[in-house]
Amino acid sequence: MNTCWFFGDSFTRGEGCNKGERYYELTYKEGCKRWTEIVSEYLGCVEKNCGWGGNSNQHILHELICNINNFKENDWVIVGDTRAHRIVRFEEDGSVLNVINDLDVNYQRNGNIASLNFIMDEIVPNEKYHLEYYQKMFASLLDFLKSKNINTLYWKHTDYWYPLHKMESITQATKGNIRDGHYSWKSHKTKANLIISKISNTIKLI
Repeated sequence: MNTCWFFGDSFTRGEGCNKGERYYELTYKEGCKRWTEIVSEYLGCVEKNCGWGGNSNQHILHELICNINNFKENDWVIVGDTRAHRIVRFEEDGSVLNVINDLDVNYQRNGNIASLNFIMDEIVPNEKYHLEYYQKMFASLLDFLKSKNINTLYWKHTDYWYPLHKMESITQATKGNIRDGHYSWKSHKTKANLIISKISNTIKLI
């Protein structure tokens, strides 16, 4: 059986809809599935989800390249990018930290003053160019994989999650009981259908 590989951030991981997470534990019932599960089943593949919560484009690309020798002919590789307001830094032991300084969603994570200021002073004013920089790399790498008979699809975060609440969030689904901007079960189904439509019509998103 072939594998369907997914690379991206928390919207790829399915934040909130994994066992042990509050929304999952309060609302899960038989038939509830993350969009990556639904798409993998549609393609008849085993799901391999490499999404990270808070992931940066730097680290999404890193994970994609480091797995390149694991992709087999007729596998699927589905990549979603993320906001440019995220960069990589490292712990003293070499562990990866994805730094976020995103005033649009009022969220900071893993930052020191230098990294947070770099995001605000360099990336935010030039967000368009930082996104284009990574999007060209993603697209070129996926074109290479296609030449090896590996199926690919690339979706942009601005298509399906940014700005937030493009689709029903966990906050909306729970009427504010759980404050979480990630996809509800309903939105996972909607997102899966949108991706399957792109696959069925062989439309390249970028």
